[in-house]
Amino acid sequence: MAITPIRMTSSILDRYDSLPDGRVVIDVSAERPEELFERFDRSAPYLKKDLSVELVSYLMECVREIGEVTFAIRFRFSVHGQGDICKRTSQAIGEYFSYRIHAERLAIRKTVLSSLLLVLFGVVVLGVSIHMRFHLPPDPSLVRALLYEGVTIAAWIVLWEAFATFVFKWFSARNRIARYCRLRDAQVIVVSGKK
Repeated sequence: MAITPIRMTSSILDRYDSLPDGRVVIDVSAERPEELFERFDRSAPYLKKDLSVELVSYLMECVREIGEVTFAIRFRFSVHGQGDICKRTSQAIGEYFSYRIHAERLAIRKTVLSSLLLVLFGVVVLGVSIHMRFHLPPDPSLVRALLYEGVTIAAWIVLWEAFATFVFKWFSARNRIARYCRLRDAQVIVVSGKK
């Protein structure tokens, strides 16, 4: 019996429209452009507003789902917008994801710094453990043996925490940055008015 590999990517991509040049289209429909943004900063210009959490989550999931395929984002608004709505929407999307990239890079720096501090602390504690080992008598008391073992275990726990913090946070942040870059650089197409 031959096993045929399943091409999930093509079946996933079939769910999306595509442009004549082959790019996948991520469609977003809303009544009006204001619905794309958080409502707590209504008086702020588009370029300063945060995109709605639901929209960002949807776009991030679409980018994850389509993989490395090139794409465009098409916004369909039911209400006719002002003449520069396409330009403003495109700029707002680009600005928002540029901001998210900057914020993630700052978070990576903090993660690296905290991991380095944990490594430094772990090495110091491990050094104390090694120093204690050389000063233990051949047949140490139970308290001294437990103290030595406890310090050694603490050192390895701190070093493991440094490693785990760096690896897990760094890789997930790098993935988010890659998706944010793709969203920032995507062409934005705006269609307004009832069909």
